[in-house]
Amino acid sequence: MSSNSYYSIGFLFSIFFVALVVFVNGTVIEIEFMTLCMTRHDAWIYNGYGCYCGIGGSGEVLDEVDQCCANHDECYNQLYLNNTCWNVPLEYLPVYTWKCDNRNVQCTGLSTFGYQILPHDCGSGLCDCDRKLVECWAKYPEPKVQLKWYLNAMNRPNNNLKLISLVVLIVQTTALVLTLRYSQTQKTVGPKYLSSTAVVCAEVVKLITCIFVIFKNNGFRFSGMLEELDSEIFATPQTRADSLKVAVPAIMYVVQNNLLFFALKMLDAATYQVTYQLKILTTAFFSVSMLGKSLNRYNWIALILLTGGVALVQYPSGDKSSYEPKVEHDTSDNFLGLCAVLAACFSSGFAGVYFEKILKTSKVSLWIRNIQLAFFSVFGSLFVCWVYDWEAISNDGFFRGYNNIIWFVVLLQAYGGLVIALVVKYADNILKGFAVSLSIILSSLTSWLILGDLTITTTFTIGASIVIFATFLYGYEPKKSGPVHSA
Repeated sequence: MSSNSYYSIGFLFSIFFVALVVFVNGTVIEIEFMTLCMTRHDAWIYNGYGCYCGIGGSGEVLDEVDQCCANHDECYNQLYLNNTCWNVPLEYLPVYTWKCDNRNVQCTGLSTFGYQILPHDCGSGLCDCDRKLVECWAKYPEPKVQLKWYLNAMNRPNNNLKLISLVVLIVQTTALVLTLRYSQTQKTVGPKYLSSTAVVCAEVVKLITCIFVIFKNNGFRFSGMLEELDSEIFATPQTRADSLKVAVPAIMYVVQNNLLFFALKMLDAATYQVTYQLKILTTAFFSVSMLGKSLNRYNWIALILLTGGVALVQYPSGDKSSYEPKVEHDTSDNFLGLCAVLAACFSSGFAGVYFEKILKTSKVSLWIRNIQLAFFSVFGSLFVCWVYDWEAISNDGFFRGYNNIIWFVVLLQAYGGLVIALVVKYADNILKGFAVSLSIILSSLTSWLILGDLTITTTFTIGASIVIFATFLYGYEPKKSGPVHSA
């Protein structure tokens, strides 16, 4: 099939990805921004807290913070009972506008979307409910991070946002894979673009996007934005030291990329692809050792199956000559290549879990953390450009081969990074691994069913079946045996 088909399918997945993002960009996200405005910390720490903070709510109120959430639920219910609003999940729709003025929230009316579907009283009522919730939270100390909550999140009923973030990640990754394939197969005049420069551009876009969110959160006031950036990143030795923590995963990712470049020169593609899937197990290892995550035997079996399944799915198909290196490598080269891949696996697992720990055990908002990570990643990515592509950049320029498709890839990569950060914060790195594995299968099936450029082999079918089985097995919770009663 023509290369335009890649772009068409990738574009459709991208539209779906954008639609999912817009779908969740409702009052749930506005509560996040309101919390940042009034308290300067992240609203996600409240989600899943007690019996009422999060999606749904029932049972006995835990404490004052939980009471705030219960009052918020009742406030919404009154709007429905009084026929002010429809009895639909308006918390997922962008229906009102507000502004942040000196750490105070002022509701300003309906959004453009809200004007199309709702009376003014509904928009102002929803905004007032959300404002009162955040004001109530601000009266009490923020709840400490509940490790037990986020380490056993699969067993909690309030998992809607986590599930949505994982679905968005699957769709985004699939769109990125298909669009990347198109960008690398399209016919262009002149030299092709350098992937290392695209990574730099994606980090810059991510950095600018997060700064804009902070700007919006401060009522589009530069002074408020600069004040928040200074207070969260530069103000004190403690904040500067805290910011430097994020340099660790950024540096580890640079080390990982360099190790993979080295390994590709030493190993054939099949050995490289199969061995690199061990990063799934190293991620689980660091989740247990660094976060205290508890994995039962079914979880470990699922992770081992997932590793093998993904390795089979990504095992190169076709004639052996099509993926074997042209140059024979001796035993020492193979050994060094394997060592490099294994080091990259440990680097990937450590960096991902370390960043997860930073996100989940800190009061700093997700947007500030992404600014810090993108800042350090820009320099790391520039270093990779200098090491591997400096000659090509010097001859043809940094943006050689760029066109609209390449910029589209950059945007998908940038906003995919933000989605990954949300998944890591709200779910975990292990679930992220399952989501990415499922997206590999989805993109491959799309290539086979619609694009017709992929042959489904027995190896792929077995691998995909194992991945799907492992996904269900990981979520399986064995029944606990009841007490034994003696006669």
